[in-house]
Amino acid sequence: MAIFPQIFFSVCFILSAAIGTYGLYYVRKAVATRKWLAGQARITHSSVESHQDIVTIYAARVEYQFTDDGQQYTSECINLVQNGSSDSRLAQKIIKKYPRDKLVPVYFKPNNPNESVLERRFSILIFAPLLFGFVGTGLSGILLYNLA
Repeated sequence: MAIFPQIFFSVCFILSAAIGTYGLYYVRKAVATRKWLAGQARITHSSVESHQDIVTIYAARVEYQFTDDGQQYTSECINLVQNGSSDSRLAQKIIKKYPRDKLVPVYFKPNNPNESVLERRFSILIFAPLLFGFVGTGLSGILLYNLA
């Protein structure tokens, strides 16, 4: 029996499981933000940044500051889903929502205010690694079992 398919599907199984675990971590974190404390932040910087890859990627860079128990914190995390697209209008829409000096709600982890977000919502994109991990692990496992 050829060893290559077993090695290939074993690697696929392990990688899929790792991606699924990564996805599960972010889904759990997104759900946990619902229990984070709320405060008020001031937007200190708001701009569209771009970098050239295969295509030009545009991302909103929004920096904000907030205070918890007399300690000041600075962050750039808008939400748990990365914002970056080849469409600059999406980044423009975000910075229009968060102009400099605007006061906005902020949500932060009670025991670690360094972890904060401006938006607790999460999109279907956050489930993609979890779904890919489960499907990939399942298919790889079935194919490995059938090869044995």
